[in-house]
Amino acid sequence: METYIARTTITATQRRILQCVVDTIADEGYARATIGEIGSRLKISKGVIQYHFPTKEELMQETIAYIYATARDYMSSQIWQTTNEWEQIRHFIELSCQFYQQYPTCIKALQAIRSNFQPLKHKSLAVTLYERELSDLADVFLSGQKKRVLREFDTDIAALTLRMALNGVAAKLYSQQNYNVKKHADELTELFRRAFLA
Repeated sequence: METYIARTTITATQRRILQCVVDTIADEGYARATIGEIGSRLKISKGVIQYHFPTKEELMQETIAYIYATARDYMSSQIWQTTNEWEQIRHFIELSCQFYQQYPTCIKALQAIRSNFQPLKHKSLAVTLYERELSDLADVFLSGQKKRVLREFDTDIAALTLRMALNGVAAKLYSQQNYNVKKHADELTELFRRAFLA
């Protein structure tokens, strides 16, 4: 399957539709997030949605892109303020945890899409962007190793381990409404500091 190429810009109407998809999936579940339900919530016709997103597959791919863009906008300006790779990783951990807490509908919707969305034409953008994130993390680790900021370790395994640890934060938030995300982020930061620093 080919990789889906997301739109580089979206209109205000498209943004409203995509946010409604996120909210509907988070509230009702993936199966109930029909074009009819989304139209009903927005008080627009199915035709208007299909004008902007001709197929459900395209609508889901663009929803995935929208969620990742929301996270990227939230995090990227702070993560890359420093050239120190450990500080970038520390910011990534802290900001990921903060994002999960502040945008729970995005994370809940993304998890539901990952579990249920079966595209016919293109590889799911959720898979593509997840793989890209792991690759980017591995690159940060490798750069830190070259500068001797980070010790030697397998960067691919480290990237996957960090990603899975952060997924655990999101899962904990769903099972425990008032979960102390800050404490969890602090503990993860300390664990990975000990594991990664030279």
